[in-house]
This record gives sequence, C-alpha cells and structure tokens, in this order.
Amino acid sequence: MAFSIIILLCFYLVTFCFNNLKWTVRNYKSREVPYSIGAILMIFLFVDYLFFKTLYQTGWNMVYLFLVWGLGLIDDVYGNPLPKGIKGHFGLFFTEKKCTTGLVKALGITLGALVYAIVHTGHFPYYSVALLIFIPHSMNLLDTKPLRVWKTAFVLLFVPLIVLNASFLSIFVTILLFLLWAIYESAMKGMLGDNGAMLIGAWVALVSLQSESMIYQITVLLFSVFITWIAERKSIQEWVERTPIIRTFDQWGRVE
Repeated sequence: MAFSIIILLCFYLVTFCFNNLKWTVRNYKSREVPYSIGAILMIFLFVDYLFFKTLYQTGWNMVYLFLVWGLGLIDDVYGNPLPKGIKGHFGLFFTEKKCTTGLVKALGITLGALVYAIVHTGHFPYYSVALLIFIPHSMNLLDTKPLRVWKTAFVLLFVPLIVLNASFLSIFVTILLFLLWAIYESAMKGMLGDNGAMLIGAWVALVSLQSESMIYQITVLLFSVFITWIAERKSIQEWVERTPIIRTFDQWGRVE
C-alpha cells in the first residue's frame, strides 16, 4: 500500500510542478506535454533506495542514476532541437567551437560511466563502460513516440529480474511503476523527455550488470549499438516503418 501511495503522489505532484514551470514540449501530435515522468521515476528510485530497497540500488548506483537524469533534464530545459546525433554535436564543436547541452550530456555520461565502472571493479572493464554509455543513449534515441521506450524497457528489465531471482515484492513494485507510467504516457499526461529516457536506460544498464549474465549483457549492448547506428545512419522512425514486426510492436497501445 505504501508503494502505491508514494507512486501516485509522485505522478500527480511532479506533473503539477512541471506544468507550472512550463517544462513542457510539443509531442508528435502537437500537444504540450510535461516531460515529468523521468523526475517521477527518479524520486521513486531515490525513496526506494532510502527506505525500502526493493530494487537492488546501491549508493553508487544512485549517484550514477542521478547524474544521468540530471544531465538529461539540463538538456530538456536548456537544449535546442538542433543539432541532432553524436556527429551533429561534436561536428558543431569542432567546426564552430560551440558547446551544446547535448555535448555536455554525452561527455558527462561517459565520465560518469568510467568512474562508476572503475570504482566497482578497480580496473577498466570496457564492456561495463559501454553498457553504461550506450543503453541510456539508445533509450534517448527511441523516445520519439509514446510507449516506445516503455515497451523496450519492459522487455529488457524483466529478463534480468528473472535471472536475479527477484523477490515477489520487487517484481510487484516494478510492474506497478510500469503500469502507472504506461497510463500516464499513453494518455499523454506526461512524457519521458531526455531526462526520463536516459534514466530508464541507466536503470536497465545497472540491472543488466547486476544480472552478471554475459550473454544478456552482450545482447543488450549490441541492441544499443545497433539503435545508435540506425539513428546516425538514417532514421529510427524510417527503420520502424520499414520493418513490419517492429512497426506492429511499436504501435501497440498508442493513441493515433
């Protein structure tokens, strides 16, 4: 019951605050929607870490999650729609000496991933760093339509939770959180924004590392690299539209 009350309060209060601050953006249907879901998830993860510890978070996990979420929020509030992609941000820096919030976000996450990986292992585990960088980035790239990140994260999170033999309470809390997130996003009362999409990616990355399944980690990493490659090469939306199975999966639950 406590979890349900906390999650519901987070959804209503944070959305109210974001609307008042005008922290909103036009979605794909040209509706002004607050990018509040990421902040809601961050608050809940922090409260869970402090008092309940059902989602396997450690102190360093929370530092990494807060860093990723904070960098995403800065980009949401102060960033510009252009340039796009890794090439765009770095290209602008090298050609015009302009530092964008997107570039700060990329460099900040890379530094945070390096520090986190070294603190946890004492050396430089390249695959851990790659997971911590590419999964948040790929989730951010996917967040252009409602529930796209939700469906991807649902699949990616529940596999390692099963591997971890997670408790019934952990699975219940995660399902409840995802259920409310789906309701809010599908009704277009809130959206992830960069802050939320990257936070979800960071959470998926941490859970995949905790699963200690090399096969799963490699699979998730390859998926993230593939999404990044598609986004840099052409367009994720174009790829989705040209792939019938992916297009059908992508449209489930979306209000058209």
